[in-house]
Amino acid sequence: MYITEVYVENFGVLKDYRYEPQKGFNYIYGENGTGKSTFAEFIKAIFYGMPQTRTRKNLDDALRKKYMPWDGGKCGGYICFEVKGRKYRLSRYFGEKEKDDIYALYDVKTGLVSKDYAANIGEELFGVDREAFSSTAWIGTKSMEVNANDSVHAKLGETMEFDADISNCEKGLNRLEEAQRQYVRTGRRGLVYETEDALAQLEAKKHEQELCVNNLGERLTKLKNKGTEIKDNDKANDANGVLEWDEASKKRLELLDDHFSKGIPNEEKLGKLIVESQIKQGVLDEKRKKSAKTAKILKNIAISIMVLMVLLVIVGVIAVLVVKGTLKGMLYELFWYAMVVGSACMAVASVVGLFAAKAEKGGKAVKTEQERAVTLCKRYEKELRLVKEYNELSQKEEAYSNYREQLAKTAYDQEVAAVTDKYDNSVAKLQNLKDTQKDYQSNLMEYRNKAEIISKAKKYLEDARNSYITNYKDTVVESLKKYLAVFDEKLAETVMMDTELTLSVLEGAEAKEINYFSTGYKDIMWFCERLAIVDSVYVKEKPALILDDAFIAMDDKMYKKAMTLLKELSSDMQIIYMTCKENN
Repeated sequence: MYITEVYVENFGVLKDYRYEPQKGFNYIYGENGTGKSTFAEFIKAIFYGMPQTRTRKNLDDALRKKYMPWDGGKCGGYICFEVKGRKYRLSRYFGEKEKDDIYALYDVKTGLVSKDYAANIGEELFGVDREAFSSTAWIGTKSMEVNANDSVHAKLGETMEFDADISNCEKGLNRLEEAQRQYVRTGRRGLVYETEDALAQLEAKKHEQELCVNNLGERLTKLKNKGTEIKDNDKANDANGVLEWDEASKKRLELLDDHFSKGIPNEEKLGKLIVESQIKQGVLDEKRKKSAKTAKILKNIAISIMVLMVLLVIVGVIAVLVVKGTLKGMLYELFWYAMVVGSACMAVASVVGLFAAKAEKGGKAVKTEQERAVTLCKRYEKELRLVKEYNELSQKEEAYSNYREQLAKTAYDQEVAAVTDKYDNSVAKLQNLKDTQKDYQSNLMEYRNKAEIISKAKKYLEDARNSYITNYKDTVVESLKKYLAVFDEKLAETVMMDTELTLSVLEGAEAKEINYFSTGYKDIMWFCERLAIVDSVYVKEKPALILDDAFIAMDDKMYKKAMTLLKELSSDMQIIYMTCKENN
């Protein structure tokens, strides 16, 4: 197959662009940004269409968005090509969605619509899907690395007449992989891991439930052994509000117990002592008042006598000093009488003062005795209050104790019933967990067996697939070495390929990945691998080889070798090479 004409109505930056390639080697030169990569993508899109993608992050993956005309025109065009002696014009126009695409194939000779090929014309013509075509005959600027998908392997298998086996094998492996993911997936997903995790959780719950059952069993055993003896609980402590008995009352009673450690006085006897003390206080009070009154009277008498004596002395002295003549003798005699009477008054006043002091002293003694009686009475009264408080608290304690005993009987029965229910429920839950665990263990065994069977089946199929691939791999390797020898004969001798068509290079006794090599050498090896695969894949119908700046990483020496090789190959297939380097 070779292309005779390409017309781009609108596609990315290209608009009303026409190109008529020759059968052999075609060299297209253009500066960056002139649409070379867009032209290469257009050729692939015409034969394979454009996939529908929903990505918004990478524009290179959203081809429809990337290549829609910038001016809003109709996106698409046509390609004229010749295959098996017949000429066709293939046109496609692309909408925002794949369902809006328009496909048409015309027979150039008749001008009529052709039914020779359907919309998947690329696969019908070349026998490979879009991805395989991109990894072989269509070489873009980003990477030459071969992606050997199922379509490539199936096409390679045609040369060995077991392409159907390879295709079925790949389908079988895909189905087995899908089935295996149901049981085992990365990130501990799948039925096996999920069941293992569920079993671990069940084991933890079962252990917790066993502890609960053991604890309840021990508690129930203790309750049955104690019978009616149970500990105080919060309900008994507040007695449901019927009795006022709290911790403060309890501590107060303990203090009173310590106070009356030598015995509790009789209330009646204390009452009598209080009355007697009060009577004694009254008698002493009267006696004190009487003594105070007597002392006061005697003090007043003594004072009056003393005042009289002083007056008499003063009068006598004045009379003696002032009066003269015949009266002087009489007054002098009167003076001495006054002195005698004054002395007598002094003696009487002294005696009266002694009696007053005695009366006052007696009053003080009575007062002291009265104060002792008051203190004693207060002590009796305080003791009586404490005795009454003690008796009241003792009665409350006794009433509370009686009530508690009655409540305890009911609480005990209720607690035994409650603990028994909890124990029975816990035992039932534990049994359910054990039953569920057995089911999960059975399921896990089944899942593991199925996963193992699938894994073995995959291995057998992969071994068979690799065995098949090995048959045609040697042919591809032989062709690869032939092309590599054009660039580097030593490299051609040491290059190796595995069944996944991955390349490596033998360095001494060690096989090194080609990533150890420079970008230019990697491109050379991948380019030669593509040519080798093209030789094996496109046996019946070879497509045009499309290259978009494929040799940009090669030095001038290797570039010239690559161009020479392309020109040699162009005698057998059409080659369209686009580059920003001028032809040299």
